[in-house]
Amino acid sequence: MKLKVLVLALSLFCVTSVLKAQDYHTAIGARVGYFNGLTIKHFISGNNAIEGIASFRWRGFVLTGLYEWQKPVKGLRNPDYYI
Repeated sequence: MKLKVLVLALSLFCVTSVLKAQDYHTAIGARVGYFNGLTIKHFISGNNAIEGIASFRWRGFVLTGLYEWQKPVKGLRNPDYYI
């Protein structure tokens, strides 16, 4: 059991160490979990984006609109934070 966990952990580390952040202007995605739905995010300028989320649950429908300000995390290469 410990060997399987170690092999899995090493495999995940090798895969994630070669991943690269994506540069994009518009993205569409699916949301699964407590609320299922669709999301679309579009950058309107370098660090400013708008995001729309359509969620479905219990025969209901929820629309959410977000204005996001995204910046890189200082000291790290790829991660960003957003407010």
